[in-house]
Amino acid sequence: MDFFRRFAGPVIGFLAGAGLEVSGIEAFPLALATWSVAAVWALFALITWPPVARWLPSISMTWPAFQRSAPEQAVSEPPVPVAKGFLDFHVDALKAGEGYVKSITRLIQRTSGTSSKLSRDAKRFAAARGDAQKSHKVASDIAKDVDEYAAFIEGLLPELRAGQKLFTEGLVGYLETSPAFRNRSSKSYLEALRSRLEGLRKTVGTSREKTAGVRNSISELRRLNVSQRVNSATDRLVEVLTHEDSEMEELEAALQRVDLLSKTRLQEMG
Repeated sequence: MDFFRRFAGPVIGFLAGAGLEVSGIEAFPLALATWSVAAVWALFALITWPPVARWLPSISMTWPAFQRSAPEQAVSEPPVPVAKGFLDFHVDALKAGEGYVKSITRLIQRTSGTSSKLSRDAKRFAAARGDAQKSHKVASDIAKDVDEYAAFIEGLLPELRAGQKLFTEGLVGYLETSPAFRNRSSKSYLEALRSRLEGLRKTVGTSREKTAGVRNSISELRRLNVSQRVNSATDRLVEVLTHEDSEMEELEAALQRVDLLSKTRLQEMG
């Protein structure tokens, strides 16, 4: 743009003079083209002149002729959610229930394994009493076991949370929407469902008992103030176990809700 201003005078003068030279009748179109180029050059030189260049943005903001209207965008309505059918709920419940049982089984097995490790570590720690180096090594092993268990539960918690939600919503939705639960032909299914729910509630209770045992052992270990690493690991695990127990408590409440709903359906059948 600086080029237009620097050579504006000589170029415009030359083009204007050339236009006059050829401005006869026969060459008038050529003269007109020459003058047009000179006019465009002069316009570019003017609008790139600093005082004018600084002034133009304010003009474009205040003069309607310079304002550009933004193209109107069509506002799309969010899609209306379509309700699930009873078969959707049933499939959700079956899939989530199977996965959830596997998750809880893994949790129980890992908790039992961790309890055994901590018992062995406690015996090693007692045997090394009086030897600071050996005791500190055992403490490091304890902290490692505790951290690994905490990491396992941290990874399992989202799985438990999502599974519990889908399992409960699926069962409740199925019991509330399926036409099968409006006649006596489903009585045996409901009775079997209540039996399975009771078995799952016992499994959850077993898991909570084992978790409580580990939490008590960890709390005792924390009170001993063995080492910084052990203190850090036990603090982490206590917090994680608190979240896990909360999830288990919510699952028990959800199972009770489903059990009451299935009991109501049985009563309606007579």
